[in-house]
Amino acid sequence: MIGVDYPARMLDDDERRRICLARMKAAYEAGFKGNAPEVIDGSAEPIVREKYESAGSPPRKKQRSGPDPKQRTIEAFVNHKRRL
Repeated sequence: MIGVDYPARMLDDDERRRICLARMKAAYEAGFKGNAPEVIDGSAEPIVREKYESAGSPPRKKQRSGPDPKQRTIEAFVNHKRRL
């Protein structure tokens, strides 16, 4: 169990994913690919950072209200197994 048997997460995976994708989009829009000399020597960083920050924060995932109706609870799973 996370936080008990394993350490709690250090990062919010969804948030970091959104940030990384937004920064990659900013880099591609600026014309930088992974093997560009500016990327390799680090001089692309301020350009990408400025473009990323001017675009605003990355889009957030829509929050659902309530549990996912398609997802069964552990209790429903166990009770189903007991009936078999």
